[in-house]
Amino acid sequence: MNGNPQHAGARPGMVFYAPYPIQENGTSGSAIRPRQMLRAFHELGYEVVEVTGDSAQRLRRTRQLRERLATGWRPAFAYCENASIPALLTDPRHLPRRPWADREFFRLLRTARIPSGYFYRDCYWVFPRYLEAVGRGVGTLMRALYRSELRFLARHLQRIYLPSMKMARYLPQLPEKACRALPPGAPEVEVALPETPGLTVLYVGGIGEYYDIGEFLRAVQATDGVRAIVCTREKDWRDNSWRYGPLEPEKVRVVHASGEELKALYAQADACSLLMGSDVYRDFAAPVKLFEYIGYGRPVLASEGTHAAEVVASLGAGLSLPNRAVDISRALERLHDDRAARNSLAEAARRARSDNTWLARAAYVARDLAGEGEK
Repeated sequence: MNGNPQHAGARPGMVFYAPYPIQENGTSGSAIRPRQMLRAFHELGYEVVEVTGDSAQRLRRTRQLRERLATGWRPAFAYCENASIPALLTDPRHLPRRPWADREFFRLLRTARIPSGYFYRDCYWVFPRYLEAVGRGVGTLMRALYRSELRFLARHLQRIYLPSMKMARYLPQLPEKACRALPPGAPEVEVALPETPGLTVLYVGGIGEYYDIGEFLRAVQATDGVRAIVCTREKDWRDNSWRYGPLEPEKVRVVHASGEELKALYAQADACSLLMGSDVYRDFAAPVKLFEYIGYGRPVLASEGTHAAEVVASLGAGLSLPNRAVDISRALERLHDDRAARNSLAEAARRARSDNTWLARAAYVARDLAGEGEK
């Protein structure tokens, strides 16, 4: 790391923190987001100083950062991505090898008065299902660690970013005035709408008890001229296909694709689906796939009562529907018969994506934290 002080004409600097190595090829939302945000800060022209990796790497990089700050270099802000477990447990086998590493980093930010923001991914641990999944003993201990981490972050950071502001109501440890919404970003991918007859709806994501797309599939099979492409992990389909009974192969095609392979699927899709069973978590969740759909310029069909449906409605980029096969079937029939209407929804999605890219998200963070630095 260059230890020279910042000088006139130098690129502005920022610090990027994550309690794990950044994955270059990860396909889950938790892997995509930090990678895309890191790239976006580079694209904005920042000199990015990373404090990432395992606890040993983070500790070493924190101490290098302290040395550099001592030379007079000052970053404009620090941006942090969290893990789905407390940072204390992100080392291999979840053993806290250097439990002081992250506290040393955040105290350095506070002492140096560097405006700092932290993206807090989710709060699944708040809900009863978490205790059912991990057991009451482990769950009680983990909840104590999550709450302790939140209290520490609230003391040391000026801003906490959440997928949506609705999530703040489940995290009383965070002062709401410090919270801001920072949903996922959209890619900007030009893929022409298909000109083939009929209507094809694409679903990309998990399936199973939590991701129950049964009503959507029943609606597709009941509606003339409509087809579905379901893109999910092979293991997910193997473990959960029994939930959906026999599927007509000419109506529902199941594929296992990722990365660049998805582009060919979007080229076949007239619209995309986030239609699935209700859950309190969906009241505030902002799925990465929602913004991916928008980035590809595809109208989104989302379940009524979810945060995703509210986003779609606010953008005019799709339809909010009850998650009942009969209602979904009626909407699919209307879209099938009215190409102009679905083209209009697709155009709204294309217009929306420039304000919702990863670059736009990073630029928002930079402006927001710069404002904190001026106080």
